[in-house]
This record gives sequence, structure tokens and C-alpha cells, in this order.
Amino acid sequence: MYKNLEAELARFNLTKGDIAKDLELSYGTIINKFKGKQDFTLGEAFIIKNKRFSNLTIEYLFERSEE
Repeated sequence: MYKNLEAELARFNLTKGDIAKDLELSYGTIINKFKGKQDFTLGEAFIIKNKRFSNLTIEYLFERSEE
């Protein structure tokens, strides 16, 4: 669902578990968000961008793609 975000995680050798820790959410919740079953909040998107990908835009990171 979020191919750009997943690509950047791989590029920086990060895991979804790292994102779960950053957001203080369970791993299962993060998986649901990546699958599109739950939405990332705007606040969560900014935390991810600012903490891990400050050089990239929110629009790029959270561009949705249909699978």
C-alpha cells in the first residue's frame, strides 16, 4: 500500500518494528497500517518523516499504491 515508505525502510535498513517503536504502537497495528486496514494519522506521518526521513516529503512517503 505504501511502496515508497517500504522502499525507504529497506534503503535505510529499517524495519516496520522500528516504526512501531517510534510511534509507540504494537507491531500488529503497524502491519495493519501498512496494509491499509488502518490509516496513519497525520501526527504519525510527521513523526516517521521527521525521525527517519527528514529529507523526503510526506507526499512521497505516504503515496498510496493499489496492490
